[in-house]
Amino acid sequence: MNKTINTLKQSFRLIKQNKALFTLLFFLQTGFIVLISYIFIHYYIIITDSLAGISQLMETIKLDTANMQQMLAINTQYNSTLKIAILAFVLAYLSYVLINGLIWDLSNKLVNKKFQFPKYEFQFALLTIIFTLPAILIFRAILKSLISLQFVEPMKIVFIAIIIITWYFMMIAFSLIQKHDLKQILKKAFIIGCKKAKILIPAYLIIIIILSLILYLVYYAAITSSLLLIIISLILLVESIIWSRIYFLTTAKNL
Repeated sequence: MNKTINTLKQSFRLIKQNKALFTLLFFLQTGFIVLISYIFIHYYIIITDSLAGISQLMETIKLDTANMQQMLAINTQYNSTLKIAILAFVLAYLSYVLINGLIWDLSNKLVNKKFQFPKYEFQFALLTIIFTLPAILIFRAILKSLISLQFVEPMKIVFIAIIIITWYFMMIAFSLIQKHDLKQILKKAFIIGCKKAKILIPAYLIIIIILSLILYLVYYAAITSSLLLIIISLILLVESIIWSRIYFLTTAKNL
């Protein structure tokens, strides 16, 4: 408990000692949130409209009487929707690895006094793929099993659990980027994540609790339509996201 409290104090002390860097991180994090929100909303609207178009085409024809031209129109619309979805994913991924990679690199500089652009960002991008793809495949496999067994309700719990576990090991891996090569990072991330769980998991849970509370505040501000509360809650959200990285990196440094 004392070690956790001391690490918390150390993370806030580091922020106080590096106000200029923290301010830069604030603007970068804000820019990332704005960009990723724009990509999501923009392509969500396009994909939704495209799916609605496919649905309308399906309703106007019967499969047993559909001619080749009608089926071709549906197929063309489907392929177009798929391409848009892939483009949205690629843009979101590039935005994440380029901006978030730089944010993690600068956060590492704040904690460990090391900055390795673009080496850090390159390994960050690879680690993001390495951790994310297996998580997606595992979720799909579990999802198919739950659907076949007609267990629909546990899907949300499984999805959240996979995100929490994946992000836990990803954060450990990101903290090791400047210390080891890619193969060693993957190996040590799982070893440290298990062996040092008594130290890292409490820190991780503190981060989850704080972010959850602030996200609830953002939600409450949105439903109450209080402009002042919305602005304050969003500022707190950005600052808490930046702090969470600094706190976790500080915890990993003190292992």
